[in-house]
Amino acid sequence: MSSHRRSAVFAGLIAGLCLLPSPAGADVAGDANRTRIELSTTEDYVVPATQLRAELAASAERDDPARAAAAVNASLQWASGILAKDPAVHWQNAGYQSLRVEVDKRPLWRVTGSLQLEAAPTLLGPLLAHLQARLQIVSTQFVARAADHEEAERRAAAKALHTWRERAREACTALGLHWGGIESVRLSDRWQDNEPRPLVFAAARAGNPPAIPLGEGRKSGQVEVAGSAWCHP
Repeated sequence: MSSHRRSAVFAGLIAGLCLLPSPAGADVAGDANRTRIELSTTEDYVVPATQLRAELAASAERDDPARAAAAVNASLQWASGILAKDPAVHWQNAGYQSLRVEVDKRPLWRVTGSLQLEAAPTLLGPLLAHLQARLQIVSTQFVARAADHEEAERRAAAKALHTWRERAREACTALGLHWGGIESVRLSDRWQDNEPRPLVFAAARAGNPPAIPLGEGRKSGQVEVAGSAWCHP
């Protein structure tokens, strides 16, 4: 999930929290005796890693950079034609690079183009086996669906905000003071992905590629809420 969508989720939750009413009669602006407290809390969450993401690359080395680029483009166009037939596979260009290299003391141009693919493992596995006819698998990784991640994050953020507010109220009580209200609050999300782990796929000529395990089965994240509130006598 993009940082923009995360911000939208968090902004809505914070707005709802800050609109909760303060005790009747509390004078936020004029209470010179109010006590400011700061605290933070975290909430962990997990998301099933049901998608497989892979990066593939086509590369060529030639004396002429245009010839190297033409070879790479032909492979990428071949792969794009296959991928365009299945809307369940999400894919995009992942980079393009041209370098001057030396191979066995011979100066050459090395051109590389990459694609990133994501789909259910049962769908992407056989497809990768076929694409290996002209592209190389650079990396593979099990990831969570964006919608699943967003929902798990939203739930964790809502719970963390509720816990933060209750702890702030308890802090006022522990100090022998009364709850006043919230001054500021902020949320952040830490998302932990495992390193990509290689998978072995059957060659394109094989009839039945092997089944792909679902790796560790889940990814973890943590929402942190930090901010300040105030109490009054």
